[in-house]
Amino acid sequence: LQKHTVLTLFGARFLPLARVPAYVACGFFKVPYWKFCLVIFITAFCYTVVIFAICHFIGEAMGEQYLWMLPVIAIVLIGCAIVFQILKQQRAAKD
Repeated sequence: LQKHTVLTLFGARFLPLARVPAYVACGFFKVPYWKFCLVIFITAFCYTVVIFAICHFIGEAMGEQYLWMLPVIAIVLIGCAIVFQILKQQRAAKD
């Protein structure tokens, strides 16, 4: 991990469920804090650019005809979150 910190943290940034174990391993193997923070900043920047580019190109491919769907999707997600919270409270009240 000491020799391949950049590669390890870059891979962990893009692999699901690998980020936290990689960060813990950096602490366990005493990776210098400045190096850890620098690599985390660089990988976060790259990740943000990639995700933004994907969303931008998908938006261009879908075009303006699907722009009306964004508020509908937002309302559905908010509704799902509210229903989830209500069900969670009802389950907690039964216990």
